[in-house]
Amino acid sequence: MSDLISPLIGTWDEELIADVFWPEEAKHILSILLKPGYEDSVAWHFDPRGVFSVKSGYHLLEDKREQEKVRQTV
Repeated sequence: MSDLISPLIGTWDEELIADVFWPEEAKHILSILLKPGYEDSVAWHFDPRGVFSVKSGYHLLEDKREQEKVRQTV
């Protein structure tokens, strides 16, 4: 992920991100706040067995999208 951060100013390299990712993905990446001086940490959402998989990540994303749709209709 550090390749997506401008080494000169420590912010997202928005042009690179726009070139590499689909617009919706780029929007999500750019919404992540950068905090200079903080260490990265590994984090993931796992399934009920405690195992991470692409499938469990996909389901988490779909659940979030459904929650956003419900909030928009309320």
